[in-house]
Amino acid sequence: MKEHSEVVMSNEAAAAAMESLMSPEMRQFVEKNVASVAPIQCEFRLGDTVTVTNGYGVEIPGKKIIGFVQKIDPECRPEAIIYLDWDCYWFSVAPDKLKLESRQGS
Repeated sequence: MKEHSEVVMSNEAAAAAMESLMSPEMRQFVEKNVASVAPIQCEFRLGDTVTVTNGYGVEIPGKKIIGFVQKIDPECRPEAIIYLDWDCYWFSVAPDKLKLESRQGS
């Protein structure tokens, strides 16, 4: 099992890698609204590459997790806690819509 400091370091490395690929608008959104760890227990981590299934059932591979909601809103999509590096990066998705492709450092 990894020590907490190892997880924090891998999260920091993942955040730095993701930040270099972000548009200025995306970077600003992430700085203001996104946490580096999930607000609840979750199998996914910052920097993971996933396949996301959209609302039409279409699988979209190769998306990176850029972060998590800072606080769960119990009245508005409480299951949607993960932000991805795609065209609607501000729209969080639920973990059950994702399949892990790869993890940084694995």
